[in-house]
Amino acid sequence: MVHFRPEVISFFRPFLNLAGEDKLIIPYSTRVNEIWSPEIHLLPSTTEIWLAGELSQLASDLYISYSAAELISFVSRQPGMLNNIREQQAFAALGLLPERSQVDQLKARYPQTHWHLLFGSDLIGKITDARVASWYKAHPAKFRLEEQWLVASFRGRTFYFNPDFFSLHQFEKVTGLRSGIRTHKPPQGQSSFIHTLMNTDES
Repeated sequence: MVHFRPEVISFFRPFLNLAGEDKLIIPYSTRVNEIWSPEIHLLPSTTEIWLAGELSQLASDLYISYSAAELISFVSRQPGMLNNIREQQAFAALGLLPERSQVDQLKARYPQTHWHLLFGSDLIGKITDARVASWYKAHPAKFRLEEQWLVASFRGRTFYFNPDFFSLHQFEKVTGLRSGIRTHKPPQGQSSFIHTLMNTDES
């Protein structure tokens, strides 16, 4: 693969299909696939979950994103992860519109695992961070934009946030939620780890 580290593709190979030299077909189920190539990225909207890495509850860390290609890009930019990846790490992609049922499935499968979220650096990604964390703690939050505010309804209360400075950290600080979940964002100016990796290869 042109854009991904070869040792990373080797690790993920049992959990995806290669189509040609630079195309990934990533099965969430027998009928649901994510498709990635440098020219196109098709994400499913599904309740299925793509899982890779350590599939048992023994996994120490679980990395969750909307996209399997995003997770592979993240690992390709983290060479140090390869030292421990084979026995300890798990990866889950939820598709275009993550749902609470997916979070509940992962929580049941990985009850003692440290969760990491990779949902992009834009506002939608940051809201998804907060929604997933609230589902994880069984106190679902709802969000809406109201004039210049991002409004969150959480545990019977309403909270107002400046969208320009919103994050899971701020949400937890203001609302009192304590999820223990860590977020990972691409470098400043990049919307995703996929774009970061592509831009690095082109520079």
